[in-house]
Amino acid sequence: MARRDEEHPYRECREEDCPAFPCKVYKEGYRDGYQAGYMDGALAGYAAGYSEGFAAGNAAARAGA
Repeated sequence: MARRDEEHPYRECREEDCPAFPCKVYKEGYRDGYQAGYMDGALAGYAAGYSEGFAAGNAAARAGA
């Protein structure tokens, strides 16, 4: 049995096709989690920014009219 300090550092592994099971699982989970989090954040940011931008645009149009 390998000691913990001798195990393959899956969080630091940069080899894209690494055959180690922990590397594969970590990289798949990281990619999936990043993609899901990115979409959630982008949608929330767009919704918040759109309403603020719309209100500011209307205010500017009314002030200039």
